[in-house]
Amino acid sequence: MVILVICVVAVIAFGLLVTALTRRGASGFRGKRRDTKNTERQAYAASRGWQFAEADPSLVDRWPVRPFTQRGDNRRAFGVVHGATTGGVRFTAFDYERRASVTSHGIHETETYEVLTVWVLPLPAAAPDVQVFPNFIDMGATGIPLPDKKFGSRYVVQSGDPAYAAGLFTPEVMAHMKAHKLEVWALHGSDLIYTQTMARPNRTRPEQLEQTADQLAQLVALLPASAWKR
Repeated sequence: MVILVICVVAVIAFGLLVTALTRRGASGFRGKRRDTKNTERQAYAASRGWQFAEADPSLVDRWPVRPFTQRGDNRRAFGVVHGATTGGVRFTAFDYERRASVTSHGIHETETYEVLTVWVLPLPAAAPDVQVFPNFIDMGATGIPLPDKKFGSRYVVQSGDPAYAAGLFTPEVMAHMKAHKLEVWALHGSDLIYTQTMARPNRTRPEQLEQTADQLAQLVALLPASAWKR
């Protein structure tokens, strides 16, 4: 009986040790990835005359929209760049990391982390909250009816002001979204918040920060002028 108890304790201890070592290894990998991105972005920001910060904890709670409203913990914002598009529009870009889930396998646990790149650009004026994302991201989500049925079958648009939100999606806006795969974005206050989708590589190169910001500035410019006359 004593031998059995000792064996059980040994197995449990071994399992806990494996879990701890696995977590430590994964944590080390994530840390190296953050360091690499920070080094790359700091150098690029300096070459462009932009501001850079290794991390900014305030960013993870600033906007009540995707991806910040999704479940998870151990959240952080790193690789923060404050720059300007080729047209002079100011933007902020950073990587957002969160632990999305912890799965138990007996005495072992597997952690799943998600890292997405986020861009924030100013709007001409404050706007009602609007969120748009492909329906495959959240199959259970419901949105407002949209005039373009094909677009409405692919995307979910959510807003407390359905008429306002529906009016944003002109043919020009939808074409620009399709051309540049700008699929997950939101309006909140005076900001447009865009998140790189899971379908695109999360290894965002420094020059992509500026390229995507340029595309987003064009998106803001394409939004109907009536959106700012309220």
